[in-house]
Amino acid sequence: REQIRDLAAETDGLLVSLYLPTHRAGRETEQDPIRLKNLLTDAERDLVAQGVRATAARDLLAPARALLDDLEFWSHQGDGLAVFLSPAGMREYRLPVTVPEVAVVADRYHVKPLLGLLAGNGRFHVLALSLNRVRLFEAGRDTMREIDLRDVPESLRESVGYDWEQKSLQFHTGTAAGAGGRRRAVYHGHGSPKDDDKAEIAAFFRQVDAGVTALVGADRVPLVLAGAKYLTAIYRSVSAHPCVVEHAVEGSPDRSSPEELCARAWPAVEPRFAEDRRVAGERFEALKDKGGASGDLDLVLSAAFGGRVESLFAARGVQRWGRFDEASLRAESHSRRQPGDQDLVDLAVVQSLASGGDVFLVEPAAVPGGGVVAAVFRF
Repeated sequence: REQIRDLAAETDGLLVSLYLPTHRAGRETEQDPIRLKNLLTDAERDLVAQGVRATAARDLLAPARALLDDLEFWSHQGDGLAVFLSPAGMREYRLPVTVPEVAVVADRYHVKPLLGLLAGNGRFHVLALSLNRVRLFEAGRDTMREIDLRDVPESLRESVGYDWEQKSLQFHTGTAAGAGGRRRAVYHGHGSPKDDDKAEIAAFFRQVDAGVTALVGADRVPLVLAGAKYLTAIYRSVSAHPCVVEHAVEGSPDRSSPEELCARAWPAVEPRFAEDRRVAGERFEALKDKGGASGDLDLVLSAAFGGRVESLFAARGVQRWGRFDEASLRAESHSRRQPGDQDLVDLAVVQSLASGGDVFLVEPAAVPGGGVVAAVFRF
């Protein structure tokens, strides 16, 4: 959310936003740089149409053109790619969600396709807990990627040292000896540990929680724990993470694939996402005839710039091109996109986020009132 707000707040002349779906593997990956090349052609044409010299337009887009022949870059993609270009340079984001293929040149970055990453649209984290290995994942309804834990200890042994293994939980005495003649400890996680062992595990989990909270806690995205029941209970007792979900995925996660963990974790968070949208939708229906809510894009934009949007529904994949005058708070919509136009739906989203509003990116048919936006106002 903070990164999207930072992008949305940037104004430095004409800014270029490029989005394209990408592929993780297979022959389809060969099409991804071609898609980017086509988008760069569109962006250059738009820049020139808006008065930028051809040489300056090529210079602005040069960092993205350099990606076209970077085989290493294209071999490590997610489900989507976002590239943002300004006179100050380029930022690119590999995305765990699919995005539409679009190039936008305007005085603001186009950020609406990124909303699928926000909590209200089904984003959550899964923390797989075992004493042998801790893993953190970012997940959506059907996607999951592992997050690098950086300096966070990933095992109990790494946290408290080899000596504790000699007096700790059960481990396979028959495992093959490792370096130095030591046997690799494999903690079964059956039953409950002794009090001394609980203290060691709690100390380990405090380190893990501090690192995880520093990495992702500020996003206030739901965190689902996956692990043996006694381990998730200990973690809850020491955690300072603001959004640990009540229900956990029980059982050892060590033998589960990321996809299996995602599928088992989704039922723990789906009701929360559905409830937030349901409540906002009911408030819209209750207030739309009283002036407390509206689906009129002009009124929604005016309210968004005034910091009055409490919650906003926006249609996924739908654009309304035009311009908005902040001084008069009036919008000018165009049936066809013109040079200098921006997506007015995206603009409403940006301003609502900037003032702390909740934004739900939904399928067009799910927008209350039947329009492209629907907003509930604070006042």
